[in-house]
Amino acid sequence: MKSWNKLFKEVDEFIDTFVEEQMQKMKNQDAEKIYVKLLNSTKEESKQECSTCKYFKSGSEPGLCKRHAPVILRPGDIYDTQQYPHVSAHDWCGDYKKKS
Repeated sequence: MKSWNKLFKEVDEFIDTFVEEQMQKMKNQDAEKIYVKLLNSTKEESKQECSTCKYFKSGSEPGLCKRHAPVILRPGDIYDTQQYPHVSAHDWCGDYKKKS
């Protein structure tokens, strides 16, 4: 017959192993949830590009960003050459507004 101390030790080892396995499963599940969130947020961010922005005007590549006034390219020139920034359809910036 096993002594009580030996039995308690075996039970403790079993519990420790079980708890460790469960914690590892939880870590894996949490890691998977975090990965899915990151993947989804990346997909959302990739949709926020110039081609889907209300300020983007395209007639050809590159398009124009009309978020702000045109920039004067040659100040002091008789004609004050002005131009909107040229942007690619896949560019992005912090002023993104979804087309309505």
